[in-house]
This record gives sequence, C-alpha cells and structure tokens, in this order.
Amino acid sequence: MFLLPAWGMGWKARLLQWTSIRRVVLMLTARAQLIALLLGLYGIHQVGEQQKLALEQQTRAANEEKRSKHYQAWQAIIAAQGKPGSGGRILALEELCADSVSLAGVDLSGGDKGAYLVRLKLPGANLQGANLARGNLEGANLIGADLSGADLHGADLHGANLMRVGLSGADLRGANLQDANLVRANLRSVALRAANLENADLEGADLFAANLEGANLSGVILSGANVELANFQGTIELTCDQIISAVDWGGLMTWIPDEVRIEAEEELARQASLYHLRNTESGN
Repeated sequence: MFLLPAWGMGWKARLLQWTSIRRVVLMLTARAQLIALLLGLYGIHQVGEQQKLALEQQTRAANEEKRSKHYQAWQAIIAAQGKPGSGGRILALEELCADSVSLAGVDLSGGDKGAYLVRLKLPGANLQGANLARGNLEGANLIGADLSGADLHGADLHGANLMRVGLSGADLRGANLQDANLVRANLRSVALRAANLENADLEGADLFAANLEGANLSGVILSGANVELANFQGTIELTCDQIISAVDWGGLMTWIPDEVRIEAEEELARQASLYHLRNTESGN
C-alpha cells in the first residue's frame, strides 16, 4: 500500500513517492485495458462462432430443400414418361435446368402423340441423348443447349429458338422446324431427312455431313453455313441462291441436285465474268 506523501517530507522525497504512485496507477490502468480488450476479443470470437454455426445450419437447410425439390422434379418427370400432355414436366425441367442439373439421357417421350412441352425454357441445358421423340416443343427456348445424339424425330419445333444449340448426331427425321432459329447451330451429321425447315434461319450453322434428303428448304437462310459433305438430294425448294450463300458446297461429295448445282455454278461464273469486266473497264 502506498501512502500519500507527508507534507513534512522534503520535496525530493515527495516527488519520488508521487512518481511511484503514478507508475502503479498507469500499470493498473494498462492491465485493465488489456483485460477489457481480451474480453472484447473473446466476445467477438463467440459472436463469430455463433454466426458461423448459423450460416452452416442455413446452408444445410438450403441444400436439403434443394435436394428435396430436385427429387420431386425427377419424380414428376419419371411419372410422366410415355404419357401425352405436360404432366408437370415443364416446371420440373425448368427448375432442374435453373439449378444446372444435367438432363442428359432424360426420357421425355409421350407415347404416340408425344409430350406437350410448348414454350419450354431450357437455355444451356445438357440434354445429350435425351428422348424427345414426337414431342411438341413449339416456341421452346433451347439457346445454347446440348442436344447431341438426342432423339427428336417427328418433334414439333415450330418457331423454337435453337441458336447455338448442339445437335450433332441428333435424329430430327420428319421434325417440324418451320421458322426455327438455328443460327450458328451445330448440325454435324444430323439426320434431317424429310424435315420441314421452311423459313428456318441456319445462318452460320455447321451442316457438315448432315442428311437433308427430302427436307423442305423453302425460304431457308443458309448464308455462311458449312454444307460440306451434306446431302441435299430430293430436297424441296432448294435454290441456287441458297447454295451460293453457303460455304464449302462445291465439293463432289456434297450431294446437291444436279440442276441446282449447274445453276449455281453458272451463276458464279456469270458473277465472276461481270466482276472481271468491271475491273477491265475501270482500268481503262
């Protein structure tokens, strides 16, 4: 215990005693501040741990809810297999697609009439090898979806948005693609025999080795499309202008009706002659 300095003491002794008292006070104050700081840090740590625990619980609950939602969606899809109509498939498929769940190999068949999937929205979905045979997908949004190897024979895709869609090796025999958007679509080795492509837009599409035998190509846009090794035999309303606007059509293994090929080659020769004549005249 420190006593207050006596007034009878010399000034040096009193100064020394006050200095000692001040040091003790400062030391006690520093210790009190340190204790308060440690208590504060401990409280912050406790709050942080509680928040972390609450977040983990919320995450587990959200994951469990998502798993339950996915399970119910798959149950609806499975229950509707082989049945006409929607059967809740549209909502189920869109929910799974929104959560980036793969739909590869999904069976969306609907019997003889096909499933009713009008205006289905599955942009970017993985539908590799899916069964959509005879399905009604009129006005569907499948932008950027992967449908390679899918079964779409006899399907109705009237007005569907298939921009940048992957359909390599898919079966689209007899499908209705009237007014469909197939800009920059991958149609390599696709089966489009007897399909209806009236007024469809295939600008920049890849039709390498595609089979379009007997397909209706009335009003189809083929500008910039790769048609190398494609089969156009027996197509309806194929014009030389459509062929000329495409690329890689001149090879002998690209099966174009003789009359269309001859007309296209004559038109190109005519255009080349006119170009040469203009250059000659401008040079003079």
